[in-house]
Amino acid sequence: MALAAACCLPALLSAQGSLTPPGAPAPSMKSLAEVEPRFAVQSLGGDASAQYVISQPGSYYLIGNIDAPAGRAAVAIVADGVSLDLGGHALVGVSGATSGIEIRATRAQLKVTNGIIRGFTDAAGVQVSGSLTNSLFADLVISCPGGGVAIGGSGNSGEGVLVRDCTVAGSTNGVGIVLGTNRGTVERCLVSGLSSPGGTSGIVARLVSGCEVNNLGCAGAANTFGISAAGLVSRCVVNGLTGTGGAAVTGINASDVTGCEVANVQSASGSAIGISAFGSIAQCLVNGVEVNNGSGGCVGLSGGTVQGSRALLIGVNGRGTPTGILGAAVSDCSVNSVGGANSQGSAVGISANSVVSCTVSFVGHLSAGSATGIFGTAVSGCSVNTVNTGSGGAAGIVGSSVTGCTVATMNIGTGSGTGISSGEVVADCRVLGITSSSGGSTTGYAQYRLLRNCSATSITSTGGSAFGASTSQVGRTEGVSISLTAGVGISVNSNHAISGCTVNVGGGGTGVQATGTRNQIEGNHLAGNGGTGILASSGSNTAQALVVRNHVRGFTTRIQTDAPCQVGPSVTAAGSIASTSPWANFTD
Repeated sequence: MALAAACCLPALLSAQGSLTPPGAPAPSMKSLAEVEPRFAVQSLGGDASAQYVISQPGSYYLIGNIDAPAGRAAVAIVADGVSLDLGGHALVGVSGATSGIEIRATRAQLKVTNGIIRGFTDAAGVQVSGSLTNSLFADLVISCPGGGVAIGGSGNSGEGVLVRDCTVAGSTNGVGIVLGTNRGTVERCLVSGLSSPGGTSGIVARLVSGCEVNNLGCAGAANTFGISAAGLVSRCVVNGLTGTGGAAVTGINASDVTGCEVANVQSASGSAIGISAFGSIAQCLVNGVEVNNGSGGCVGLSGGTVQGSRALLIGVNGRGTPTGILGAAVSDCSVNSVGGANSQGSAVGISANSVVSCTVSFVGHLSAGSATGIFGTAVSGCSVNTVNTGSGGAAGIVGSSVTGCTVATMNIGTGSGTGISSGEVVADCRVLGITSSSGGSTTGYAQYRLLRNCSATSITSTGGSAFGASTSQVGRTEGVSISLTAGVGISVNSNHAISGCTVNVGGGGTGVQATGTRNQIEGNHLAGNGGTGILASSGSNTAQALVVRNHVRGFTTRIQTDAPCQVGPSVTAAGSIASTSPWANFTD
């Protein structure tokens, strides 16, 4: 076997090929030019309006900067299907140059990327004179007095257009990035330092996300917008909008807004709005909205539904009519500091049909007019802390149905103040502290039909009237706790039942006052220091009240009624109960 293997070895060795190396390797792949033919823009001709004209579809690039003369654009695109790579180079316009990139007529499928456009005065850095669809602009830095990206046209102009990762600054024409008739998308762009004698628009599109708009100014009568969108605006920041004329100034105006911040929005004599949405606002912050002169509206957030958002410093230093949040349904929101010494009209923390789980703090001013913490139809689970007013009225919460709410610390000058006012139901609420220092009346709960399981303490007035609860409505007051240093614990008019309540009134005040007819006062515990425990009087000897099973103590006059009232017998002696009547009133 070894011999056989040794005999075969020379044969195997002789079967190998030549060991001489081959020649140099030949190219095995296509060149970049063969894969994607590219053409230098500087190799093209121009016309009377542009230094270079791209008239055929294809891929184009710059080999260096282009300086455009007065009266001409740097590059004009007059074909569809064009890709233009600026290659980090700049399109520069001398004084009087029109635009960096001029897109003529109706165009589609364009791509412009990676470069600088600056100095163009007569039009925007990217100017679309007709209509444009399905195109991309990315990684551009534009600093032109004539504007940033301006897509004109009508119909569907701007549809399918995306502007991404661009910076626009220095426009004195008030145009940042404007995509047709609120169409297209803008992502991760920065717009700053725009001004105009007319209207100013930072970004106008259908969808806007991850953008920042800073320092926009308008000196004329046209409106100014940081961001305006027909669709959703998300994760954007707008800071510093100023209108020195009489026009509206709005930080963000859109269909829906989420996760955005707006700060320092000011209008001279028009209206000023932080965020305005036709649909929903969620998880947003507005900090600082002012109207410097006049009584124009000054609103932090205005939307159909507003959820999880905050409004701070609304109308604190100006003269407008301030509102923190305005909407159809507001939930899980907070408002802090609405209205100032020079506010016009009524300062309102939140105004909405439905208000749920919200907090409002510091509304109004002691030198200003009226103020309201929350104004709504259905208000639940909310807290209002510190409402101030000078000569006007003040209210913590006004709503048809108010449940599970707290109102604390209301300071009133010469006007009147009410903790919670409702045309229908108030339940499970607390009012803690209403003070009038100059003769205004104070009331814990007012104008309700049903007041149930609520409490009111520290309701005081210097030179005026103080009421724990007061209503002229037909209905019920039940399970209510009132504690006053002076005044009237519970005051009703006609056809009202008061039951199961606890009232403590000092200073010679009145526990329960029923001034109309057909009232029922039953099963209440009333304590006082002088004054009258129960007063049922219509002033015309027709009170017709039913007064039974009450405990009245510490008042000079325990029970005072007009005939023909129905009053249970009074038990006054200490020790054993002297009456077997189930309707007896206990007075001591």
